[in-house]
Amino acid sequence: MRRRDGFTLIEVLIAISMLVIVMGIVYESLDAVTTATETAREQDADLRVRDFLLRSFSAGLSTVYTDPGFLNSQCQLIGKKGSGGIDSLEFCSSAPLMGGASEPGLLKHVQYGEAENKSDAKQGALVQDAGDNNASMFQSTERLIRESSEYVALAGASSGGALSKELRSVMSSSDLIESAGEVTPTWSIPVEALSFLYFDGQNWVEEWNSMNLMRMPWCIRIRVNFVRSAEESSEGGARTLVPEDEGDFQMYVPIPLAMGVRSDAATWQQILSGASSSGLNQGLVPVAGNPTSSTTSTSSGSNTVSSAGSGKQ
Repeated sequence: MRRRDGFTLIEVLIAISMLVIVMGIVYESLDAVTTATETAREQDADLRVRDFLLRSFSAGLSTVYTDPGFLNSQCQLIGKKGSGGIDSLEFCSSAPLMGGASEPGLLKHVQYGEAENKSDAKQGALVQDAGDNNASMFQSTERLIRESSEYVALAGASSGGALSKELRSVMSSSDLIESAGEVTPTWSIPVEALSFLYFDGQNWVEEWNSMNLMRMPWCIRIRVNFVRSAEESSEGGARTLVPEDEGDFQMYVPIPLAMGVRSDAATWQQILSGASSSGLNQGLVPVAGNPTSSTTSTSSGSNTVSSAGSGKQ
């Protein structure tokens, strides 16, 4: 009987088939692990961005500061509708600079809006890369401002009688605030659209100018549509935000200084115009009322991460 020196063709084919099956199982397992890891990484990055936006908007807008007479342009809240889908908002805040770069008690000027230069926007505390997607960059900048030395000297002298009246007049002067010339912390994220809406006590409006209205909005609603992948963008097209949309991210921030005025913005403007024509605008004081109740919660099945209920009386 002759001795066998190798494997038959059938044995080789069977071995190769088994190897192919095993390699296919291993590849599928590795692909599933890689996909799950990438998905978890993207979800983690998305949650970090949402958490950062929640904390940043809340810290800035809940500490809005304005001068009593609404005369200082650096202390006003100005919100404008953006032509490219990204609204702009600037205001003065009593919160410290981002990252604790300033001492407590100092004021800062905060500006939200579309970055004019994308290369400059890719520097700061939070920078999210848009990848190959030609997305717009939403940017936040903070500039430290300070009280003038004249006001500080007056404040330290005394707090009585005639000097108190003089201080009140200075607090409505443009000399109260001057630039401190400090470093300006920034952060930026790529977005498809970002909207600010302002509650005037009756309705949500798209723009706000506290110098013209001589008041702040009760609440500010913020909505964001984040950048999608190239495949998703090609399928769905550009996404804009209308008042009925919640967006990918939505939050409400109450403004404690503003609660109490019942009139909507248009009626309030008419009231101011009438008071101005009769020479009474300097002493105009809004009618106080019960402020709206505010809560912070996460609504199930929704992109809203912070909310404030505003009821009409």
